[in-house]
Amino acid sequence: PTGYSSCWRCCPCMCANAKMEKDGLIRFLREEEKRRIYEITQLGQEILQMECKRIQRLYQIIREEA
Repeated sequence: PTGYSSCWRCCPCMCANAKMEKDGLIRFLREEEKRRIYEITQLGQEILQMECKRIQRLYQIIREEA
């Protein structure tokens, strides 16, 4: 259909991986049996740690309100 990105039919994981790779969060290493193997970059580690802390704060707020 017109108006959709070329990515609309593919696996959501593939779209997410492509965006994370473009953003420098993960790095492609190799392909094994039709699977793409990635590693997390230093920037990806930093963002992941910040997200974990953010989620922990939200969880703490919810527990305090309950």
